[in-house]
Amino acid sequence: MARHCPQCGAAIPWGAPQCVDCGGYTLWRSRLATLGIAIGGGTVIAVLATLAWVSLMSPPAELRASAEVSDLMQRLEGSADAPLVAGAGRCKPEVADALCIQLTAAAAELNPLERERALQRIADTWSRIANLNPAATVFVAADGTILSPS
Repeated sequence: MARHCPQCGAAIPWGAPQCVDCGGYTLWRSRLATLGIAIGGGTVIAVLATLAWVSLMSPPAELRASAEVSDLMQRLEGSADAPLVAGAGRCKPEVADALCIQLTAAAAELNPLERERALQRIADTWSRIANLNPAATVFVAADGTILSPS
């Protein structure tokens, strides 16, 4: 028994996706096309909603805190104090709730007044950046001794 075309009434042989005479879609081919459009549209909406949600969501606090340290290092790269700083990171809780800044040997070669001014400039730069991290700084000399915390 053959199917009949809903548009022209001609018999459609089994397996043919559309009417041989008029080219009209069979009922199932039409439903599959509608289903494909619905799935595609739903996928687009889901992707756009996900992108909006991710872009509006704030990054985790740990990531923002480490970004502050990276921002400090980037600001110091272009300054006159760049040769004095080897690195920076959160101090261990046993030491202090502060930012530890590792100094290079060049900092030890400065006279005490110049070193104090340089350390104060670095500490001031950090206090302007720090939002999630504590604003206090601890300077660690190249030999590992802790200098005056600010």
